[in-house]
Amino acid sequence: MRSFSSFLVFFVIISFSASLLVVSCKKDKSGDPSYSDFKQYKPGLFRIKVNNRYGFINKKGEVVIEPRFQYASDFWFGLARFSQWDTNAGNPEIRCGFINEKGTVVIQPDFFPPDYNPSVGDFTADGLAGIPDAAGHWGYINRSGKVVIPFQYNQIQDFHHGFAGVLTPTGYGQIRTNGHSLSSMDFANISTFNEGLAPVDTRDVSTGSLI
Repeated sequence: MRSFSSFLVFFVIISFSASLLVVSCKKDKSGDPSYSDFKQYKPGLFRIKVNNRYGFINKKGEVVIEPRFQYASDFWFGLARFSQWDTNAGNPEIRCGFINEKGTVVIQPDFFPPDYNPSVGDFTADGLAGIPDAAGHWGYINRSGKVVIPFQYNQIQDFHHGFAGVLTPTGYGQIRTNGHSLSSMDFANISTFNEGLAPVDTRDVSTGSLI
């Protein structure tokens, strides 16, 4: 009987929490239930999409950052990537920059968005974000928007614990946050570091090895 009661209490709590989540999703200051693409951000901001524009609301359903962006990612370490049309170019192009939690643009939209590689493009604990240039080469910027690792890689991974996997014309390798190579750039594939080790695929051996 106690187990059933515990389950019932747990079910009520979960149902109540879900109801609050739906309410937060559906209302804003005007009471207009028009939000779509609702996505939670743990510190208290929630990404919304209204009339094909992205913005953020708080836990009370109040609009904190007006939906004005062509696209916006979730916040990572205090910054969110946004995209908008660059109308100053001869042929308008999508460019991306970064905003803080107040909606202030802290990195101007001078960069090309990593839309074709959605696994990167946001800041990590290492303070760097991977961004491509117009030619499709990848590099990294810091939280000031300065390019600290040049656009020179075919593909990249996010930095984790000070290391990131990159692809060059000769193969995969690992670099540090200062851009220095940790390994040779001739692996067939490479994964992220975990507890100081990274599995790699060599060109001659089908099994993974550790560096």
